[in-house]
Parts: sequence; C-alpha cells; structure tokens
Amino acid sequence: MKRSYIIGGLVAIAVIVTLVLLYSGGSGKRGRLDSSPFGDSPIFRRGSEGFLSPRELEKMLAKGSSPKGELEMYRTYSQYPHDSRPLTASMKDLTNPWFVEQVPLPIPAPGAANEQEIKELVEKMQASGKSNEDIEKEIAKMIENQPAFQFVLNRHTVTEGDTLVATLKITKNGSPIPYTISSAELESDPSQGLKGLGSISFNDNGVAPDEKAGDGITTFSWKAPSADKKYWGTLTIKAKVNVRGAKDVAVVQQSFYSSPSAPAVFQNSFSERLQDGSLVIDIPIEVRRECRYSLQANLYSIDENEPTHWAVVQKVLDPGRQIVSFTFFGKIFHDGGYSGKFQIRDIRGTCENMPYPAKWLGDPSKANQIANTPAVNEPPIIYIPFNDYAYTTRSYNLDEFSNQEYTSAEKTKRLAELEEAAKASRE
Repeated sequence: MKRSYIIGGLVAIAVIVTLVLLYSGGSGKRGRLDSSPFGDSPIFRRGSEGFLSPRELEKMLAKGSSPKGELEMYRTYSQYPHDSRPLTASMKDLTNPWFVEQVPLPIPAPGAANEQEIKELVEKMQASGKSNEDIEKEIAKMIENQPAFQFVLNRHTVTEGDTLVATLKITKNGSPIPYTISSAELESDPSQGLKGLGSISFNDNGVAPDEKAGDGITTFSWKAPSADKKYWGTLTIKAKVNVRGAKDVAVVQQSFYSSPSAPAVFQNSFSERLQDGSLVIDIPIEVRRECRYSLQANLYSIDENEPTHWAVVQKVLDPGRQIVSFTFFGKIFHDGGYSGKFQIRDIRGTCENMPYPAKWLGDPSKANQIANTPAVNEPPIIYIPFNDYAYTTRSYNLDEFSNQEYTSAEKTKRLAELEEAAKASRE
C-alpha cells in the first residue's frame, strides 16, 4: 500500500471530522439538483425519486436502462406535468421544507482537527515505523473515543425578519456529558472572505429561547442586524467548548444559510378555482426585485390528513403586485382517491441571484451579453421570507376533477422518439 493511498484513504476520515464539520448545515440547498424529462429544473429535492411510488420505481429499475425501460419510465412519469406532482409523506424534503436533520458528529480530536493535521499525523506515524493498517486503526479509535456534538436548528435558512434558534448538546456513547462554552462567534460566507461577524448569544439559563435552565442543552439565537451583504450566504457558528474530562478546548461549528433581504413577499390572501379539471389556488405576491423565481406549495387532504400534491411555479416576475397560480393536477386526486376539503401550506420560494437582468433569459438577442457577463462572487440564492400561511378549500367531489393524463406537444414528440428507439432495439 503506497503512502499516497493511505493518506487518500484517511481523507474519508478527515471529511468526517473536519469537512463535514465545516459544511454541516450546508448552504440551504436541500439535496441534489434534479432534472426532469422536461428539462433542467432549479428545484432542489431529495428522496422523491422523480415523484414515483416505491412500487413504480422498483418495477422500472427492474427493467434496466434499455430503450424499452426508458420508454416505460417516461410514460409513467409523464402522466402528470412536471410542475404538479404527487406528494407522499416519505418525501421529507418537500413535506418539511425548512427543516434539515443534523446528526451527532465527533468533536475534533487534538492534533486531528482538520485534514492538514491528519495528513501531518499520518506522516509522523509512518516516520515512526507504524504500518498503514495500524495508522488507520489508531486514527479510527481516536475519533471513536471522542465525545459527539449535535446542533439542531429551527430552520435551515434565516430569512428577512427571522430569528435563528439552534441548540447544542454533547454526548459520549449516547449519554449527555457536561460542558461549558467560553465563546461563540459567527463567521461570514466564503464570498465575503470568511470574516468575523461578532459574537452570537447563547445560554443554558432558561432565558428564552432556551427552554430549561441547566439541562446541558445550550441555546443559540441570532437575527441579522441589517440587510447588509455581509450577513448573506452560508454563515457558520463557531463555539469554543470545554468538555468535562478533556484537557483541550475544542471548536465545534454549525453552518446555516442567511438571506436577510427579501426579493418578494407572499400575501396571506387566497382564492380557488377549477381549470381544465385541476384545482388552481391563486396567491398574491409583492415582488421587490425582478428575478427568476422558483415558488412551491404543498396540498394536503383534510379528510385523509395526508399530502397529495407538490406544485411549483418557475417564472420571471417583475416588481409590483403579481398573482401566482399553483395548479394541483386533476388526475392525482383520482389516483389517490382524494375528495373533500384540501389545504395549501408550506408556501415558499427563492430568487436566483444572476449577474444580468432575469428578463434576458430566453431572449436570443441577449445570448452574447449573457455569455460575456462576468460572474459575481455572491451567494446564488435569495429566499422569500418564511411564513406559516395556510388556506382550506371548499369541499370537492372526486368527479369535479379530471382523470385525464397530462398531454403536450413535447410529451407526444418525446414518446414517439422513445417508442421508435424501443422498436428498433427489438429488430
């Protein structure tokens, strides 16, 4: 085993103890960037597997990636439009869109707190004559014996007027262990040069938002002082902790996304209508900044107490009062057997931070200008402020919704291409 190989293998451990620590909490992106058969989509989602049921997905995977399998996959997917899809409780990133799960992570061990320190430690151990296998075991044991810390955030992104609430507990072998915090600071987004933003308040004294004094769970809270760009992007809490029994002070950290300036604001006003056999719910939005927006909402069955639809609107909006229309496709009601009253909730949205006017998109005359516009060193996303708006519809009979599959010229063309490819593969 070569020296470069053992260092490369130990980078995985370094990722666990350092890189994951550095970037846990992320930048607010909720998973991989999916694309649909209808083209690239800026919607981040995870766990949905194209919004097919597990049984449908299993059947498709069993067919493999043959032309016939691709045809069946597309035919099943395209029963519904790309902007109005079935939603199930298992799609956690969509049904709980502001939450991000955090897991316990090892507190950085002295001398192995980052990738560079681990590389230096490996080199020192190799120089002393230790085998690569012994080095791996020793470092793994070092990490295993470290206490674990866990941050829990009220939301993955702090929007205009919002307050971040984060709790911290430290455990060893699953049991809480006492610790003290000597300081806690906030660090800016990399685009701002990772600058210090001052201290972040914390306490375990039962002072709100801390829930219980002396329970070993420290509560941090922070609200952006202004809309200044230095408070925008991936910010990081860095807390110096003294864990009982440890000789050295350790730094634990947690990242979150901050979006202190609102590009638009939803209004708490709703109207409903039927259009071509689908349910449409209109919501006014006050747009402050011209932008390409990605706006999302979930629909729930009141009678069944379960999610039914996920809908998205992707379009450029001009400043001023606009109406956003979320369409909940009719066939999904039939396929799920849903009738009665419904409730729209989890209304959220983002704006893409572009270095050129959003209205240039799709304009062939602007192609060269878009290509030659210098990129800006800024975070890519601006969030519409968090809200807890919800609206319950009137009661609907199932036969008021259409049971027809989605149709479009693009779908017809794509199906013809796939059918031709499947036919050719059998000849």
